[in-house]
Amino acid sequence: MTRAILTLLLLSSASAAAAGCDAAIGDWRWFNGGSVTITQQKTVLMNGKAAGKWDCADPKRGATVVRWDAGFVDNLTVAGNRMTGKNQQGVPVSADRKTTTARK
Repeated sequence: MTRAILTLLLLSSASAAAAGCDAAIGDWRWFNGGSVTITQQKTVLMNGKAAGKWDCADPKRGATVVRWDAGFVDNLTVAGNRMTGKNQQGVPVSADRKTTTARK
């Protein structure tokens, strides 16, 4: 029984981690006016064109890292329909989800 409980705890932790990272997936209005799509395949599109890659930095916090092809690196945290953070130079960056339904 202890083994079964441990297995369930591990599975639920993995599911929560995936959900935290998946919160970034979707369409966003970027702070600079661009339309950004973050895909499940770890790619980032800006105005429909390939523009970078993203990865999960901390699934418990919904923290992601976007590495733009132009050289910028944005460290962002997702909270509902808003993504906020800073780039590698400390400049604030943000985005608002295009849909009105928050991911859970």
